[in-house]
Amino acid sequence: MERLSYQRQVPVSDHFDVLVCGGGPAGFIAAVAAARNGAKTALVERYGFLGGAATASLVNPISTFKRDGKQVIGGIPWEFVENLSSLGGAASDYENGNVPVDAELYKLVAQRMAKDAGVHLFLHSYLTDVVKEGSFVSHALITNKSALCAVSADRFVDCTGDGDLAFLAGFPMQEMPETAELQPASLGFRLGGVKVDQIVGLHPSTPGAKFQMVSVREIFSSLNDEKVPNFGGPWFCTVLRDEVGIVNVNITRTAANAVDAESITEAECTLREDVFTLFHLLKKYVPAFSDSYMIFGATQVGFRESRRILGEHILTEEEYVSAVHFEDTVARGAHPLDMHRAKDSGQDVRFLNEAGYIPYRSLISEKMPNVIVAGRCISADRSSFASIRVQATAMALGQAAGTAAALSVKEKSTFTALNVKLLTETLRAQGAIL
Repeated sequence: MERLSYQRQVPVSDHFDVLVCGGGPAGFIAAVAAARNGAKTALVERYGFLGGAATASLVNPISTFKRDGKQVIGGIPWEFVENLSSLGGAASDYENGNVPVDAELYKLVAQRMAKDAGVHLFLHSYLTDVVKEGSFVSHALITNKSALCAVSADRFVDCTGDGDLAFLAGFPMQEMPETAELQPASLGFRLGGVKVDQIVGLHPSTPGAKFQMVSVREIFSSLNDEKVPNFGGPWFCTVLRDEVGIVNVNITRTAANAVDAESITEAECTLREDVFTLFHLLKKYVPAFSDSYMIFGATQVGFRESRRILGEHILTEEEYVSAVHFEDTVARGAHPLDMHRAKDSGQDVRFLNEAGYIPYRSLISEKMPNVIVAGRCISADRSSFASIRVQATAMALGQAAGTAAALSVKEKSTFTALNVKLLTETLRAQGAIL
């Protein structure tokens, strides 16, 4: 491959105590947490709205806040749910802790919480590179309509989902599986005119259920004369507009690598074709969808799996499913170990007997003293990751990372040297369930 070297000077826009990259479920919660704990905080997000998977990829419901009806994730994440519910944008009373949401109100409430906390937002801004001084990251280079600029900070929180900042900074990473072995990518879409009373699992409230509409799987699997794309589930979810027949659909799937530009492009094009093929098959063969119509498709493909850091501790499946409690526990997870397969419509699910625990050490590395990660790029093996990757757990990890970043600045400590007891006490005082 031909190489090009160039050099230029770029303006430094401002200095912050904490810079969070990625405004998804982990990122906006991390930014709110850092700001509320006294840090001058900025948040970089590539879209013009917050919410990440929930709003850009139409991932619905938020999963999972409870285990056997008992709250296991609280704090700022649950405050967000309550704020959303107060506007009619969430159903927060399901015993199993799933929370169906309205994506547009999700954007609004996330934005309000960030701005109310004093977070400076860099929207429509894309992380391009980082600058390091020794082992410390000093600046993030971001690109937006104001051109390339640098943002300096004392602490950096990587909530990009794919570990982009950590990767650019040289954070040690676990080896990624080959593309065909990764969990598949999906493109969600929203339909109107659905006969919702005929949809099984539309309200994902039953404990220990996969919420798949098995009858649709059987219909599609029997269509010998139709070309049916690879599909998963399917899963349908209310968007709190049942009376007008509006439903979120999660059915598409393809093998894709979220950190390879060509693979992402191919996935977007393939799945957009598949969305309409599967939509027309639903209309033709499934009575509940006979009068349905397309409202819109997700802004981007949703990815279930990509980079994971090699942190101070790799959380294992055995530790997680055995609910091993760590002295440095900073978050919990209650979603099943949920591994989707890209090569077919299969899904391997293992339900938890008890909510798992996630240690602070899985968010940090001594090789990156002023960088912390949250969300699905934390240090965990593939099996435990298959549970941790969901939104509610990502939010809890965001609160932990944002709080740790603010305390690290205040205490003049690196992340690895941070007083973990102070961190856990602060999290508990702010409603986190550890």
